[in-house]
Amino acid sequence: MVTGKGALHRIVVWLNARFAPPHFENETDRLAAEALNTALWLGGALLALLIGWQVIIGGRTGNIAIKDELVGLGIVLLGHWLLLRGWLRWVGGITVSLGWLLMTGDILFRHGLLSPNLAAETIMVFVAGLLVNGRFALTLAALSIAVNAIAARAHLQGVLSYPPGDPDPLSRWFVVSIYIALAAFFVVVIRRYLDGSIRRSELSDHLYQALFRSTTEAVVLLDKEGRIHRINRRGADMLGYTAETLIGRSLTDLVTPRYRETLLRFLPRVLAGQDIPVYEIELLTREEAMIPVEVSTGVVLDGDLKPILVQNLLRDVSERKRTERTLRYHATHDRLTGLLNRAQFETSLNNAVERARREGTQLALLFIDLDDLKKINDEFGHAGGDELIRTAALRLAMSVRTGDVLARQSGDEFVVLLEPLHGLGAAETLGERILKKVSDPMEVGGKLLHASCSIGVSLFPQDAPDGPALMRAADLAMYAAKRAGKNRMHLFQQGDWERLGEAARGHLTREETDPKRQN
Repeated sequence: MVTGKGALHRIVVWLNARFAPPHFENETDRLAAEALNTALWLGGALLALLIGWQVIIGGRTGNIAIKDELVGLGIVLLGHWLLLRGWLRWVGGITVSLGWLLMTGDILFRHGLLSPNLAAETIMVFVAGLLVNGRFALTLAALSIAVNAIAARAHLQGVLSYPPGDPDPLSRWFVVSIYIALAAFFVVVIRRYLDGSIRRSELSDHLYQALFRSTTEAVVLLDKEGRIHRINRRGADMLGYTAETLIGRSLTDLVTPRYRETLLRFLPRVLAGQDIPVYEIELLTREEAMIPVEVSTGVVLDGDLKPILVQNLLRDVSERKRTERTLRYHATHDRLTGLLNRAQFETSLNNAVERARREGTQLALLFIDLDDLKKINDEFGHAGGDELIRTAALRLAMSVRTGDVLARQSGDEFVVLLEPLHGLGAAETLGERILKKVSDPMEVGGKLLHASCSIGVSLFPQDAPDGPALMRAADLAMYAAKRAGKNRMHLFQQGDWERLGEAARGHLTREETDPKRQN
């Protein structure tokens, strides 16, 4: 069953589909087309009602006079025909001109200044100014005043007559002329103001559109529900879609799950007019890749200063994130080998000592020094020495257990922290494995080279009460292994201090003041 309201809606939809004016890019033309289309529909409806009324009344009296109404309806239909073809300027000029001629003819040749079309003539001046331009309105106003003057003179000469008691024609002409002149004046002023406002609005819109299209940042306009209202090409390219396919989609669908709550939390705050700081989210591209972006938001207001859209400026910070990760990595890792550096290892060592002290467990520290690196640098140059260090670091990384902490201490020195330690045997086994791995032949400078290393081992809490002391004990044990012939491992003993004497103290002093260790 179709209700009256449903039928009316269908009629309106059908009429708009059939007779809606074409779209005009220029804002002034668009507004004029909408106003003219509305005026034509209203005028046509009123003329149809008048024709119907005249037919009913005339049918009773035998006097049907609808010529003027039929002509007016013809003008309306002509106007629609021109408008549907996009001839906006022709529509305004022809429709207003023909309507004015019809009404003026009634004034001039039939009813004189008693004609009800005097009011319509004044309205035509307004319509001419709004739909065409102010100059056309002034022209019609001048012509109307002249025609009405002719009608007044015709009455004075007896060509037209008025009922007794009516105002004299000249007084009527004077009053009507004042009204027409005022109509022309006001419509010109209004038109000039509207044109200026529209031009400023268009300029502002053109500037925004230019920025919207050319900016290197992604711009996304969201409606109140968080759906994409508009997105520029940069934003669509960033996500791997076309702009058309993104319109209407919720932005939360394009955000990684852990950042969706952030977006949903900020959107209502922006619409409420709150200042939102720049924040970060991660977007998902069409290929499911993640892009970190920095979001700057602002609210778009309508003519009543009510929020209608949220503008989001999305800045891809992938490069900055990579730089930050690189900087953080280099702050804690050795550039040559990729292992932890001295500073980060010392932090890990001190933390491990605190845990072991708190939990009553043991630690082992292996201090490893490559043997005879100076000879290799002399023979192969520093590039050869660096190649040896990189290869040795790789072999050390392959030797340690999962969970052990390996770091480069300085030029040819490495350290390994075993946490937790389940007996001295685990440290000895690792040391023997490292000695074997490092002594395997390796290629340096195109030649096979047999390298070796010396290892010192110290235990916590047996050999030292804290991290720095544990490091000194392992360093001293390594020095003892060097003194004993290199390519071997030595477990720290308290007697090493007395046995090595001044040589041990000199070694530790040199090592602690070595610039290569100051990192």
